[in-house]
Amino acid sequence: MNHSELYSRNLEKMDIFDTNYFLINKKMLSLVGLWPYDDKASKNIKRSFFIAAIGVVTILPQVKNPSKNKTI
Repeated sequence: MNHSELYSRNLEKMDIFDTNYFLINKKMLSLVGLWPYDDKASKNIKRSFFIAAIGVVTILPQVKNPSKNKTI
């Protein structure tokens, strides 16, 4: 078996999304529940957690010091 046959055989087995070009995108999209190949239950749990975390980060400074948020 020569080098080109071995290389082409490895490419057939390799998923393109596991290459260096797509790996960071795959991980980040999967983290927030937007990766299209995740199962539906996993997506919904990740999305709910992400939205709740963004909500807490957004609302926490307003609750922490309400005197600065008053408008006159």
